[in-house]
Amino acid sequence: MKKHLLSLLSLVLIVNQSVWAQHDRCGTMQHHEYLKTIDPGYEARQQVIDQLMLNSMENDPSWKSTGIVTIPVVFHVLYSTNNTTQNISNARIQAQLNVLNNDYAATNADTNLIPTVFKSLKANTGIQFCLAQRDPQGNVTDGIIRKQTTVTSFSTNNAIKFNAQGGDDAWPATQYLNIWVGNLGGGLLGYAQFPGGAAATDGVVLLNGSVGGPGALGTTSSYNRGRTATHEIGHWLNLRHIWGDSNCGNDFVSDTPLHTTANYGCPAFPTLATSCSGSPQMMTMNYMDYTNDACMYMFTEGQGIRMNSCLTSTRAALSSSLGCVPVGLSEPQDLGIFIYPNPTDGILNIDNLYNYGESATVRVLNSVGQVVAIHQINDFSGTNSIDLSSLKNGIYMIEISSDRKMAVERIVLNK
Repeated sequence: MKKHLLSLLSLVLIVNQSVWAQHDRCGTMQHHEYLKTIDPGYEARQQVIDQLMLNSMENDPSWKSTGIVTIPVVFHVLYSTNNTTQNISNARIQAQLNVLNNDYAATNADTNLIPTVFKSLKANTGIQFCLAQRDPQGNVTDGIIRKQTTVTSFSTNNAIKFNAQGGDDAWPATQYLNIWVGNLGGGLLGYAQFPGGAAATDGVVLLNGSVGGPGALGTTSSYNRGRTATHEIGHWLNLRHIWGDSNCGNDFVSDTPLHTTANYGCPAFPTLATSCSGSPQMMTMNYMDYTNDACMYMFTEGQGIRMNSCLTSTRAALSSSLGCVPVGLSEPQDLGIFIYPNPTDGILNIDNLYNYGESATVRVLNSVGQVVAIHQINDFSGTNSIDLSSLKNGIYMIEISSDRKMAVERIVLNK
């Protein structure tokens, strides 16, 4: 009887592994090894960057020094000539952006599922994302490029990133996060390039079926809630897998527990790392594990520190990008206009240091450039306040125009 039970358990394990193996959760480490073979200086640059970040993490306790960092994003959507359903909708791209902003701000609805033992480690990373509103030449854009291709599927060899290979060329990596979306072969869900690689290939690649989120889900079962992008952008900001790609390995973050290896599906809590010292409870709900989209819902403070250290060192140029600023508008600080608090819980104050007494119009735009609210200020002097509490949490652009001035500011609404 015992032998039959063991055989049955072995069969169940084999079947489950087979189901999980239908999708390769992440090809980043495979891509990492590939870059080592084609770029002789890549590994050395990576080591320098890692040491720089470790020094920053140890010596800079104010790692959120700039408050909210908003990263302009451009989506390169590649779809097969014979399969236009791969040309995913704007709604799914917007849903994906919402997932990223919620996950990186710890405002995702499923944070209530974090086990009590890990709740104090949950991180609002201070990192947000917007669809680019101006392209590298300063022209108006919606941050989405759509392109037909004769390539039926892409791999981790970077072909998707070049026009000449059926993909689409990157926008400048110092100003934008490039996200390529296409049909990936071998069940691959996505991969990213760590800091230190070539600018022409810098960014994240996603399977088209994995892109989306609540309200506009993707089409890849168990991986259709946008968490592949959350995971891969973590790599792009130099996070490693939580198990350090080794039994009880090192992910270079101090507050993540040791893991024996990757976890799949939706593991029950607690799941113990029995072969690691002390048999710690594994953080299977961490975005840098391999569990289903519905079963991962947190970054730790340590992971937030590591990502912000990346944004203040090797990816520091992104903080000065104008990619999120609409064409024709200048930054309000140059005009004596200050908007605060940011983030806001709903009430936003607008200070005009030059009291001309004129009227002004305030337009509120969402992350895809749609006007969602308009406020009229009859006396644009001193401090005026507007109420945004009726809007959903997310990133908005505040446009202010009067007879003398036109200005814009990115704000985060987090009620």
